[in-house]
Amino acid sequence: TFQGAGPCGVPGGPSVHIRFFTRHDASGHAHEMSMFVQRDSGRLVLEEGVVYSLECPNANVDVWRKGTLVYYLVSDPEGCECLREAIGIGEPTAVLRTK
Repeated sequence: TFQGAGPCGVPGGPSVHIRFFTRHDASGHAHEMSMFVQRDSGRLVLEEGVVYSLECPNANVDVWRKGTLVYYLVSDPEGCECLREAIGIGEPTAVLRTK
């Protein structure tokens, strides 16, 4: 369920922050998630079609590029799998390390 959206500034430039939460599924769990979308500045070297796991100590973050946009999916560890499935992206197959 859509919670809201607004401008934001993640590293690399202006972005949009979109918030969702999942409804309780058959097992009774629910998740909140944030997705940040920004133009690809070239700061991260991302191969299109590859989902990356960003090494981040405070959250579970998946990153991918499609065309000229970069997407960051932020969720609790259990939620990312459900949310990736819901939006149609695969499990991360590569790792991005923050500097």
